[in-house]
Amino acid sequence: MSVLNLAHVEFQQFLRQRAANHVIMRQLTSAMVGIAISRQLPLPSQGSDDQGGIYDQSLVNTTCALVSAFNENTPIDVDLACEVARAQWIVRYRVAHPHPHAMFIPTGNMSFFDKIGYVQDSFPLELIDLLNANSSLAVAILNRVTGLVSPAQKD
Repeated sequence: MSVLNLAHVEFQQFLRQRAANHVIMRQLTSAMVGIAISRQLPLPSQGSDDQGGIYDQSLVNTTCALVSAFNENTPIDVDLACEVARAQWIVRYRVAHPHPHAMFIPTGNMSFFDKIGYVQDSFPLELIDLLNANSSLAVAILNRVTGLVSPAQKD
């Protein structure tokens, strides 16, 4: 049995103070945990045509361990957090190692920077809509969970 981390207790208090809809709050938290973890994962120094394979071979276990550690203290949708971590890592990878002939998707209601930042083809549109509709809260959650998912917090 794990001991509840005081930082997680404070985070849960933060969520309760803002929770109008617990389902949405859980989805936002799960997605932000995925993004926070993704931001900490290393990128290779050279590009490859198989970004997903690189992630699956070398980073998925680290991601799962960090998501599980967070979930022990603050219940989240583990599958969503892992899916978002992978998608965000691939976005970071594509920005760091752009393919010289990459085609962007010109349609849809997304902003210009979303379209050229590989967001539209990396994340489910329902998640993009949820995050756009709750962007201020999502960023506030991201700022709070970033410190909670760092490898130092696993202990």
